[in-house]
Amino acid sequence: MRLLIYLNIVVCCLLLLPQYKAQTYFNNVYDLFAKGDVSADIYYENNTYIVSGGGLNATQTELSLSMLRLSNTGLLAKSKHYFKNQSWYYTGLNHSTIKINDSLYSTVGYRSMPNGFSIAFNYLYKFNLDSISYKEYGYIHRRNVIYNQVKCNKLYSYMCGYVDSSNTNSDVLLIKTDTAGNEVWKKKIGVVGWDEQAYSIKTTQDGNLIIAGYKKDHFSTTSGDYILKVDTGGTVLWERFYSSANYASGSWDVIELPNGNYAFIGDDAFGNSSQGVLRKPVIGMLSSNGTLLWRRNYGSEFPGHDFSSMLLNKNGNIVACGQKGMFDNSLNGILYEVTQNGDSIFSREYYYQQGCQNYFRDIIQSSDGGYCLAGFFIPTYANGCTGSQDIWLLKIDSTFCEGSFNCGYPTGVHGQSAELSGIKVYPNPATNTLLLLNTIKGANKVRFKLYQANGTEVLQADVVPNYQEQSINISHLAAGVYYYQILADSQSTGYQKLVIIK
Repeated sequence: MRLLIYLNIVVCCLLLLPQYKAQTYFNNVYDLFAKGDVSADIYYENNTYIVSGGGLNATQTELSLSMLRLSNTGLLAKSKHYFKNQSWYYTGLNHSTIKINDSLYSTVGYRSMPNGFSIAFNYLYKFNLDSISYKEYGYIHRRNVIYNQVKCNKLYSYMCGYVDSSNTNSDVLLIKTDTAGNEVWKKKIGVVGWDEQAYSIKTTQDGNLIIAGYKKDHFSTTSGDYILKVDTGGTVLWERFYSSANYASGSWDVIELPNGNYAFIGDDAFGNSSQGVLRKPVIGMLSSNGTLLWRRNYGSEFPGHDFSSMLLNKNGNIVACGQKGMFDNSLNGILYEVTQNGDSIFSREYYYQQGCQNYFRDIIQSSDGGYCLAGFFIPTYANGCTGSQDIWLLKIDSTFCEGSFNCGYPTGVHGQSAELSGIKVYPNPATNTLLLLNTIKGANKVRFKLYQANGTEVLQADVVPNYQEQSINISHLAAGVYYYQILADSQSTGYQKLVIIK
């Protein structure tokens, strides 16, 4: 009888526990035709990844339109490839694959032709990758480039990119289609003397569209982040431009937060080096009416140091990925997690082979809470790298680690209560001085340690006993999110968040 009661209790407890999904990890490259492969888009549904990209044929004269379907563990389950004579297919950037209905998916991009012009395309297919239809759009005798799309409602979708009039002036290209891919209208958005391009498009809570892209003075190097909000008829409601004088790459992505604000990624440029333009990636925040709330740089000046995709994770934080060039002609994938106030929580670099060129182009969060990042890998033979240019996917866990180990992400954080295991730490937020009050009884030695959000220790101090208030100088520390730890006789009490403001 006791055993039966015990088993019932165990079963009830298991039923009450939250559903746990084991973390998966992989760091894979996918070689399509042994020449050169690329991807900038990943979609996730039902423990399955759909990756769009392309690969060069044997003569390296054509680039395929390729669709890959992979298992939750990164195993290739199915692929489809399409070639067209003397054409190069380029699928879109971050999140350019969308679900149209219960059985239909869409991937957009553009097809470059031998005459120097290009045409936008929309490829519709089933979950098993069987094709349904293929349609093309754009202005004749122009470069029509499509990077992204969004489904607006059950009836219509919008795709964005740019149209270039023989390299003399580019304008944002906005195309509206029905869910069967039939064009409803197309529109140019831009002004004379400036080149405008759109990289990302999302729907907004008020029924409009928010677009992120690039704007440049056609006759100088002045360029930068370009954010515009338009209605569903293509009329501009407002636009914002954050310029740099040295070849900035623009804003590759934008998302709307639950509070109606818009987070965007971008960059600031600081001149050229022998390896390329030195840049710092940027995350910014706009209010619903386009007022700039904040805009911050992350990291240091490096060649091609840019963010390429972003999302709002399940913790309500912003996660942005991209790449950072080194001065030996290599690149590493980068990832940052920041709060909605722009404070950095964690950052890390990743690679398939160190010393090579490892590009991140898109990121999604999977059902186990982890992340999968898509891009491509290019070997730098001078640095000892091997292989060929391939599609690259990296699956990491919910703490951004590549395996079941601690990669520096601050874990065990319990919030911002003022007192932790007998040590009162205040004020929080703090500015230049932190106060400690020790009420622990019986401990021979108590130590306070403070860490940056990436796990780097920046300060430690012995805590005086017997209810004495102790002052610690933190004026030398930059504003941001930190984590502190109390060790009493070498026993850790875990981590607690501390915010420093200036």
